[in-house]
Amino acid sequence: LASAKVILQLCGTIEFTTGGTLPCIVRGKWDKNGVQIGSTMQLNVTSEGKKKIVHYCPPETFLYGDGLSYQLTSSETTMVNFKGDVVYYIQYI
Repeated sequence: LASAKVILQLCGTIEFTTGGTLPCIVRGKWDKNGVQIGSTMQLNVTSEGKKKIVHYCPPETFLYGDGLSYQLTSSETTMVNFKGDVVYYIQYI
C-alpha cells in the first residue's frame, strides 16, 4: 500500500434560496495539512434551487496523521443546506 494514492471526490447539492443576488460564484478547494491540493472548483449559479457539485482532488499519497479538509465559499449568503458525501478511490501504481 505504500505506492497507493487516494483520489477523493466530493459529491452533493447546495440549495440557493430566494432573496439573494444572482448570479454568483461558488468556489471549493481541497486542503491537505492546510495547503491546497489540486485546482479550485468554480460553479456559476444563475438561478434559485438545488445545484449539483462534484469535485475531485488529484491522486494524493496520505500518511497517518495527515489532515484533510474541504472549503466551500460564496459571496452570496443564500447558499444553504449542503447535502452530500466524500468518497474515495484507491489508485495502485
